Amino acid sequence: MLGVAIIGWWAVGKSLTVPLWDVMVVFDSGLGSSPAPASSAVNALRQKLVEWCPDNTMKDLAMVPMYGMSAIPVTTIKHTAIDLWLLIFVMIGVTLGFQFYRSHDGYNPKGPSVGRWFEYALTSPLMLIVVALSFHIREQSTLYCLGALQILLVAVGFSIEREIQLFFNKEESKEKSIVKQRGFQLLYAASLLAHACIWYTIIARWLRESQAVDDCTFENVRKFSNETKHEQQYKQMNGIIQALVFSQCALFSLYAFMPYVTCTLLSKCERDMVSLEEAWRKSARNYSCLSVFCKSVLIIIFIVYASKVPEIYSHKLDVEVDPRCHVECAPTPAPTPAPPPPAPPPPWGGITMR
Repeated sequence: MLGVAIIGWWAVGKSLTVPLWDVMVVFDSGLGSSPAPASSAVNALRQKLVEWCPDNTMKDLAMVPMYGMSAIPVTTIKHTAIDLWLLIFVMIGVTLGFQFYRSHDGYNPKGPSVGRWFEYALTSPLMLIVVALSFHIREQSTLYCLGALQILLVAVGFSIEREIQLFFNKEESKEKSIVKQRGFQLLYAASLLAHACIWYTIIARWLRESQAVDDCTFENVRKFSNETKHEQQYKQMNGIIQALVFSQCALFSLYAFMPYVTCTLLSKCERDMVSLEEAWRKSARNYSCLSVFCKSVLIIIFIVYASKVPEIYSHKLDVEVDPRCHVECAPTPAPTPAPPPPAPPPPWGGITMR
């Protein structure tokens, strides 16, 4: 992983720093018959958005009545910026450090490894943030919540393995199924709920952003050309982001099946004539293989993403798009120079002298 990331970073040749922003509320006393300047500005912006993009939800931009005034949501750019390459290398460094430790001290043969789950608690939030920042989930509060919920999900995963360990250490485990145990059911349901909340937030936001760009930015351009150069570039970039989002969603979802894999290994110990320690060792290797594969896929797709970002976002538009009309406006022509003034008449009154 580290070698691939270093080669990708060297090939791209530049950092990939993205700014963060946050949402605050500005109050305006624009509920009366005479709107205040801020309310008038919001109404004018909403009218322009309706003209520019009549079929999109951005037309719902409005002021919210609160405390007898108008509450206007405002996005503020923060001074904080995150380098995505730094997140990638921190994730790789933590993973390699824990893998090196486990390769020398061995996997915990008696149950779930605390170090392995601590590694997941450190690296999986970084992976989610890289995916979220690849498009425009950049609100600080949203990123904090996604990271915290992922850490909570890792803690629930460790608790599930502890529940499995306690169950199979009992003699009655040969006659009962852990799937029917109330504690396992509650923990597993909590993990599924957290996983669904995380990826619904990411995927729903990406779908809304893609739909807005398609409906608004390119819909007006298509009226005059089948497909512009910038639309082709955006579709290429959107395809890369789609691969990044859905591949990580699918691979993260595979962790939901790992408790059942562990239970299967432990339940077959007597039949296969292997010890519980060996079964736990196999389970830990399965988790590690899935973790490394998930991170490797993220790194490969991210390198492709990083290589295309400068190409797509460093150019300038060749045409101006006027938001006041549903047309692609031609570039503003250069002003025509004024004709030179007429030559003054000759001093002899225009009479030809012979």
